[in-house]
Amino acid sequence: MRYPLPPAVKRIVEARKELCDAYAYRILNNQKNLEFTFDGKFVGDLGEAIAADHFDLDLDPGKHIDGYTRCAEKKPVQIKATGRGLKGTFQFRESDYRDHARVHLIAIVIHWDDCNYEVVFNGPENMVRPQWQRYEHRPKDVTVGKMIAAQKQVSEFDQLPAVRKLNQEQGA
Repeated sequence: MRYPLPPAVKRIVEARKELCDAYAYRILNNQKNLEFTFDGKFVGDLGEAIAADHFDLDLDPGKHIDGYTRCAEKKPVQIKATGRGLKGTFQFRESDYRDHARVHLIAIVIHWDDCNYEVVFNGPENMVRPQWQRYEHRPKDVTVGKMIAAQKQVSEFDQLPAVRKLNQEQGA
C-alpha cells in the first residue's frame, strides 16, 4: 500500500522536479537529463522521518539503532529506505549491536515521481539481515524484491502497527 509523502518531504521532491525541468533544455544529443538524485544519507534520514511519523517512533540518530517504539517496552527499530523504486536495495553494515534478535526492521521505498512511499518490510530484522563471515566487513545489499518476499512470511503479530491510516486521511 502506498502513502502520500509528508508535506515537508513533498516540497523537496517538487523542488527536485523543478530543477530537472529547468535544466532539461541544456541537454545536448543524448536523451539523459540531469537527475538531481538524492544521496543515500539524505534518503536514509527521510526514511527515518517518515517511519517516525508512520509508526510513532522516537528516533536516536547516530547510534547503532535508528529509533525505538514509544510503548513501555522501547523495542529497538532499524529503518532502511531507498529512493530507487522496486529495483532498489537496502544496505546493511556489520554491526556490534548486541541483540539483533530483538531488532525490528522497517524498510521503505520512496517513489519520487508519484510523491508517495510504501513500507515493503515491517518485521523482525533477523529475517532479512545478511550474515557476515569471519573477517568479512563490507556492506551487503538486500533487494526490495527480497524484502517484499520476506514480508509475506511476517505474521501480523510481528508487525508494528501504523499510528494512522495515512492513505485514507490524506486522500490518496
